[in-house]
Amino acid sequence: MPPSSWFSQMRLMRYAANGAMQAHHHDRPSLCLVVDGGYQERIRGRADWHRPGEMMFCPADEPHAQTFADTGAVKILLDPRAGTLDYLRGHLPLTEAPFTGSVQLAAIARRLRAELCADPADSAARLAAEGLAMEALAEFARHAAAPVRVEPWLQRAREYVHAHACSGFALEDMAQALQHHPVHVARSFRAAFGRSVGDMVRQLRVAEAARLLRETSRPLATIAADCGFADQAHFSRSFRAAYGVPPSRFRRERR
Repeated sequence: MPPSSWFSQMRLMRYAANGAMQAHHHDRPSLCLVVDGGYQERIRGRADWHRPGEMMFCPADEPHAQTFADTGAVKILLDPRAGTLDYLRGHLPLTEAPFTGSVQLAAIARRLRAELCADPADSAARLAAEGLAMEALAEFARHAAAPVRVEPWLQRAREYVHAHACSGFALEDMAQALQHHPVHVARSFRAAFGRSVGDMVRQLRVAEAARLLRETSRPLATIAADCGFADQAHFSRSFRAAYGVPPSRFRRERR
């Protein structure tokens, strides 16, 4: 898409399942917004898994490597202009490669992808894309922080949540698997990842439901059950809160 006043380029990128990119660097900084799938990024001594609704900053000349999930990944890459970088520096320690995630960013990512895939002659799509990218930028600046070095047991905690989000679990079961007290798990998880265990579970369930709506013809009630929602009404409320539309409309617009 043509450049905007905040970004010199906005690109939709797709990555193959189980692919990998060896350590490399870029001569310009970039912002990445995950739309679908996921990947692990190794940067500044960390190894972080990024899922739909997560946004991260990669500094210029910073070595990093990536390994993609068995679902592959779809990302939106934003190349910030000098003024955009100045704005971010006023809010975040950019040299630490900060990142954040939220259901709001997940919804923005879906809408931004749709605008980037629109007819290039559609000037309204270009304007809409720039507005959504700026909305994502504001969300990122508001909530991202310099990531702390996550202890190994907290990395296992995050993996546990990703593995069991849709099947459901009790905090006590997770704590027992990690061999830590439930209160300690809950507090440490929020401090490390910027959201509670429940918030991450909700985001993962909604993201999986969105994938099933796009890729399958399963009834809504079946998707609700498969993704761990109590019932279809609960599923519809949670989905609409994240994406701004009910599941049935989301499916129609993407078929």
